[in-house]
Amino acid sequence: MKMQVQDNPSGDFPNMFCHISKGSWTLSHQDHGWQVSDCTAEGLKCCLLLPLLPPEIVGQQLQPQRLYDAVNILLSFQFSSLGASKSIKMVGAS
Repeated sequence: MKMQVQDNPSGDFPNMFCHISKGSWTLSHQDHGWQVSDCTAEGLKCCLLLPLLPPEIVGQQLQPQRLYDAVNILLSFQFSSLGASKSIKMVGAS
C-alpha cells in the first residue's frame, strides 16, 4: 500500500501535458510518478482481496478514499468515445 501514489504532480500539471497520478501504482516506487494502468489494476485487485485474509496477516485496512482514487485513475485512462484503454493522454492538434 505504501507504493500507491498519493498525490498528483505539483504545479499546473495539466498544462504541462501530464496526466493525474493520484491513486495509481507505478512500475517501481511512488516517487517514480508515472502511472501504469496494469500495475494500478493489479494493485486495486489485491486491495479488494486482502480483506478476505485474517487481519493479523494483512494488518491495517486501506482507506476507502484510496480505493476510489485507484478506480478514478483507471477510468481516466479510457477514451470517452471508444472505451478502449489508453496509456498516454492524447495531446496536440485534433
